[in-house]
Amino acid sequence: MGGECLAEGTRSPQLADVRALYESALADARHVAARTRQQAHEEGIALIAAARADGMRVREQILAEGAVVIAAERAAAEAVVRPYVDGLARELAGRVLGEPAPAPAADHRP
Repeated sequence: MGGECLAEGTRSPQLADVRALYESALADARHVAARTRQQAHEEGIALIAAARADGMRVREQILAEGAVVIAAERAAAEAVVRPYVDGLARELAGRVLGEPAPAPAADHRP
């Protein structure tokens, strides 16, 4: 029995050394994991910001292109409707007055 106690006594410092090495490696691994998580978080924030900026650029481009299309379609619609405006205005005035509105005099625009 004395041999077992002696053997355990010599192993105890070795176990302490192994345990200290294990604890140190574990602390290092935790530190690396925390640093990796932080880096991933920061990269995620950067990716989200970049995607948001790209989305805003696309949005502004769509709005600008839409405004051009709307202006062109409005001008085309106005060109189609303009010849009928005088006649429709006379017809409406006749309905309001209850009698036909007189024909317009010669156009004297400068």
